[in-house]
Amino acid sequence: MDWLTYQWEGPGFTLFDTPHLIALTLALVFAIIFSITAQRLKHNSGVDLLVRWVLASLLIICELAIQIWYIAEGVWDVSFALPLHISSITLFVAALLLLRPKQWLYELTVFVAGWSAVFTLVTPDLSIYGFPHARFFHFFLAHAAMLWAAVYMFSSCRFQLKLRSVFRVWGILNGYAAVMFGLNFLTGGNYLYLRKPPAQVTPVDWLGDWPYYIFVLQGFALLLFLLTYAGIRRFQKDFAESSRNIDTKRR
Repeated sequence: MDWLTYQWEGPGFTLFDTPHLIALTLALVFAIIFSITAQRLKHNSGVDLLVRWVLASLLIICELAIQIWYIAEGVWDVSFALPLHISSITLFVAALLLLRPKQWLYELTVFVAGWSAVFTLVTPDLSIYGFPHARFFHFFLAHAAMLWAAVYMFSSCRFQLKLRSVFRVWGILNGYAAVMFGLNFLTGGNYLYLRKPPAQVTPVDWLGDWPYYIFVLQGFALLLFLLTYAGIRRFQKDFAESSRNIDTKRR
């Protein structure tokens, strides 16, 4: 089964080729479906819980699958296989939010998991693993599921974001990066791409050379979180006004 081997000699990944565009389209379509589903299940707690469990299980299975694959192929190594990259950590955060909704988990999922999934889906670090390798399918399924989790929980309107949410998440993110910076030297790894940029072309390449892109990323993340907060607040305000107008007309 060559499509499962770590040393894949088939087609490598090509940015925005047909398989990539199909994967992006499916991720977007299902994100819309999950958004609509969340709004319709606000008063159906049983089905809502089932959907959240299915999404959480999918996320956890995806992470277990990649770890089993590394071990089965005899390549697992502490320098790269620990689930410590932003995608892996926020995958667990999103799964935990789905199972045990909390405000701080919601903030991390919306600001970090959601945007991490978007950027990673658009510019994947897949290198040699193009379609139809199993890693291609796994990669897009795992990151799309993170996006779906963020969209679903946002659309269900369980929590409200406040301005302090932005700085709390930004502080947590920087604290985690500081820990990973030290761990990279202990493991010889490159978690969070703090020692060098990814091999594949990603938005990190647009932010300058190492170590400057790290500081640029900090500023970019804060700006992105602020814009996201402003956009969400505006959306919620317009939605609330629209709902009131509809109720008024019905009366």
